[in-house]
Amino acid sequence: MKLETNLRSHGGLLFLGPVVNTVLLVLFFFVLSSSLVVRSGVSVNLPESGASLQPFADPLLIHVAAGTGVARLYLDDQPVQLSELPELLLLHRERHGQAIIQADVLAPYGLVMQVSNLALEQGYALAFATRGTGAAGNP
Repeated sequence: MKLETNLRSHGGLLFLGPVVNTVLLVLFFFVLSSSLVVRSGVSVNLPESGASLQPFADPLLIHVAAGTGVARLYLDDQPVQLSELPELLLLHRERHGQAIIQADVLAPYGLVMQVSNLALEQGYALAFATRGTGAAGNP
């Protein structure tokens, strides 16, 4: 004996729920991933540049933040003095080998060049962080 049903089949709506759920999860992932990019705790107003380089694998971050009267130096978010920098660069060279200088647009140019020369003397591959043309805020 064959049973008959009076219900209409709505099979198309059954698969719509998981598709909507997947699309919303992917959208949520992309929205959050752009805001969770690791950034330094040092506030630096970078100069603009239209040029770009290939990213470094594991760079040492050197920050030159403009301060009131005296610029501040940071090595991987740790405050350092200019006199300590050569020793610390030598200590980190085996692990990193590459350095990115994030200098505030208001930082003294002479200090930025001193820091870059110290890094180059220690054998680091060096890059200067900038923000893209027309971009607002930190990179």
